[in-house]
Amino acid sequence: MLRRSYQLRKIVADNTAGPGRNYTVVFLGSDSGTVLKFLIRANLSAGSSGARARGHSLLLEEFETYPSDKCGKDGTGERKLLSMELDKATGSLLLAFPPCVVRAPVARCHQHSTCMKNCLASNDPYCGWTPEGSCIFLERNTRYCEDLEGLARRRSSSSSSPPPSSSSFSQQTQLPSRV
Repeated sequence: MLRRSYQLRKIVADNTAGPGRNYTVVFLGSDSGTVLKFLIRANLSAGSSGARARGHSLLLEEFETYPSDKCGKDGTGERKLLSMELDKATGSLLLAFPPCVVRAPVARCHQHSTCMKNCLASNDPYCGWTPEGSCIFLERNTRYCEDLEGLARRRSSSSSSPPPSSSSFSQQTQLPSRV
């Protein structure tokens, strides 16, 4: 649920999000620098005219990007978002405001760092749970668990017992090294 209404001015899409590069994440930037992050899921359904693509979106998070300590007072003119770009190499968004340019991470996995259930339930394709017990930004060669299909949430809401081991409800994989 959104905290308030926004005038959305900028859009950036990452159609190769996640370690498997198989998810689409869309970032919508408001005129004041608030960013809404959505996971877009495509579904194929059979209709009278054959297979049809339908999709739905999931709001992953809403976050502020204007750092008044670095860019100056929170004045209306200073907070106006001029430009927003995705920097895949650093896993961040570049946001331009009249007084400054800032870099904001595309994911805040550290917010779920101590709870596997919260990490997996975040549905963020940039985050995963490691066997060592932390929620991290996923990079190549990282062993991780993820649950973008909602299996952990369905199981945890249907019983009061603790969730099963991560391997029984999530995908575990190790990414190949870059060449």
